[in-house]
Amino acid sequence: IEQAINHAQLALQVYTREKYPNDWGDQHRLLAALYADRTRGKKEENLEQAGKHIKLALQVITRKEYPQEWFEIQAILLAININTIIHEEINPYRFIFSDTYNASNSVEATDKIDQVIINMQEQLKVFSREEFPEEWGRIQIFLGFAFTMLLQGERAINLDKSIAHYRLGMQVLTRDAFPSLWARGQLGLINATYFF
Repeated sequence: IEQAINHAQLALQVYTREKYPNDWGDQHRLLAALYADRTRGKKEENLEQAGKHIKLALQVITRKEYPQEWFEIQAILLAININTIIHEEINPYRFIFSDTYNASNSVEATDKIDQVIINMQEQLKVFSREEFPEEWGRIQIFLGFAFTMLLQGERAINLDKSIAHYRLGMQVLTRDAFPSLWARGQLGLINATYFF
């Protein structure tokens, strides 16, 4: 991945937005995917880099003009949102139950969870249940997780939303078809109903 990142960055020295807008956007799309999959360095920083490259790519890759490439960017964005929400750095409970609790860390984590919830709700507009049932179900499961982790707002309402999203996700992510995701949904329901 490191070599691919380096080559894509070198290509951007030639593929400028002004001279080669399509190639410029495509290189940023590639860099977003590479940073999302990168294992070297801090996961949070890699996801941040991936997000920056997505924003740049979407400046030239539109749904109307380049639907396939635009869709691929949306899939990368979904992966980033899922990775962000399951990454321990944004788990506000990690700060509450640790000896080094810091209220500002909890606020920062909650802000990140809020943003991921917004992003994933937008993803539901792209990945419909009818056309993309697996992706739609995954989004529902991870929205369930996000609402369970959300400290901001009315706790009972957040948990109610969490339970609803888990149940929606498991309507399409069945035990037979997607055993791992189904099990994750079951565990999420246990947590959400326990806290409820």
